[in-house]
Amino acid sequence: VEEMGGGLLILGGPEGFGAGGYFDTPIERISPVWMDPRGREERLALVALVDKSGSMANFVGTESKIELAKAALEAAINSLREDDLFGCIAFDSKPRVIHKLGPIRRREAIIRKVRSIKAGGGTNLYAALQLARDWLEKADIPFKHVIAVTDGRSEGDFGPLAERMASEGITISTLAVGDEARGILMEIARKGRGRYYDLDDLSQLPAVFVRESHSVKRLVVEREFVPRAVRRHPVLEGIGAVPPLKGYVATSEKEGAEVVLASDLGDPILA
Repeated sequence: VEEMGGGLLILGGPEGFGAGGYFDTPIERISPVWMDPRGREERLALVALVDKSGSMANFVGTESKIELAKAALEAAINSLREDDLFGCIAFDSKPRVIHKLGPIRRREAIIRKVRSIKAGGGTNLYAALQLARDWLEKADIPFKHVIAVTDGRSEGDFGPLAERMASEGITISTLAVGDEARGILMEIARKGRGRYYDLDDLSQLPAVFVRESHSVKRLVVEREFVPRAVRRHPVLEGIGAVPPLKGYVATSEKEGAEVVLASDLGDPILA
């Protein structure tokens, strides 16, 4: 682009812009938009539940499941703002607090705690989910979300707990990294008004964690709207009407950028 005069087109999507974790990358630096909707005071309280049972020590390719899960946690921590709240619970036969829900002010210290997680023991997701609810119901913050990752079956009456959390404004997304976990995790995500992921390629764990943390904060806007023209531009010549879109990834324009189309909320759609 710089040396040969070529062009670069960046398209949005469920893994594009901030939703894909492109914060502080060369893509963000050369883009006409920042990867987050700046100026919005939409804080997030995120609790990560990570299975540390013995089976998480099993290798997938060149890395163990627990190491991939820790890499996902680190990616999520690095993508959050300092005034967001983050908590981490590793669970085997009982929940073990890695970091109690609080601001991301000492990021490196939190990451060191996460890196210290070792696999071993049984699987009790239910107790960990209850503890996450206890933390989040006390948080006076707009968005409250739980991400749970496990590879094993766990006992407990998950349906009513997930429904109760959803009624309290706490959403739950789940990630299955093994066959045994699928059924119960699908139910938790459905009743917790979150998303369920069945990951065959576990290298995608970090990207999913980042996308989840930002989707909750309305980085991904999923509803129908009609873009509005902000200014006349040759790229729109010959287009009589802009069709409705089903959603977009929220960004904010940089100084010197030309925004041609914007959403009804004023977010850049074409820049």
